[in-house]
Amino acid sequence: MPESTLMSERVQAVLKRLYRNAEAVDAAALARTNPVTDALAGDEKVRVRSEMLGEAYLSVPPDVGRLLYILARAHPSNTIVEFGTALAISTIHFAAAVRDRGEGKVITTEINAEKARRAGGASPGGRLAGLCRDSRGRRARNFTEP
Repeated sequence: MPESTLMSERVQAVLKRLYRNAEAVDAAALARTNPVTDALAGDEKVRVRSEMLGEAYLSVPPDVGRLLYILARAHPSNTIVEFGTALAISTIHFAAAVRDRGEGKVITTEINAEKARRAGGASPGGRLAGLCRDSRGRRARNFTEP
């Protein structure tokens, strides 16, 4: 049985690096952000949290990433739409599933432009190249606008 893209050495090395970085950054970023944004609401809260958590990964844990991979690989849809790319950890799981299914694409969006830029550099490339399309700076409410 061929090795899954998700479990390939190259993809695992990228995920390991991203998870290690997330562990180092996220707790401190949340500790700084929560006291400021807890009193806010609505669009203002979303905007301020997005700006303050710009460097944070806020990613799915490894076991949830593997579950996303399994679900995406098994689902018959040829398009996966992800809202909130962050720094691409879940996107990598989705792209690996699409690659192993042999068809499909991942459309991803991130409201924070800096995160979107950094996520673009996180891809393991190679076998996952060309499977994702991003919509930088967009969120669900305006996703269909040009």
